[in-house]
Amino acid sequence: MGREDHRYETYASPHGRDQQREMLNGLLWTIHENFDTSRRIQASVDRISTLVTFMFIILMAFAVIFIVGSCYLYCQKRARDRGSPIHQRGKGTPIEI
Repeated sequence: MGREDHRYETYASPHGRDQQREMLNGLLWTIHENFDTSRRIQASVDRISTLVTFMFIILMAFAVIFIVGSCYLYCQKRARDRGSPIHQRGKGTPIEI
């Protein structure tokens, strides 16, 4: 029993309470620092995610503009080619020998 009494005395003594207080303060400081670091990391991830989303939207807009522009230019070229004399059918005139 003497040994158990000694264990309770160390927790009850002012020196033991100071050690407990220091340990708890250290633990709380560690938790606070981890939480603060986690918030900063989350903010960085959110900024990167927003930037990647913005870049993806711009890339898709350029792709759509390129496809629409290519179709428009192709249609313009076909319309010009149809009007050229090379692509028109000639009249049915007989060939003289």
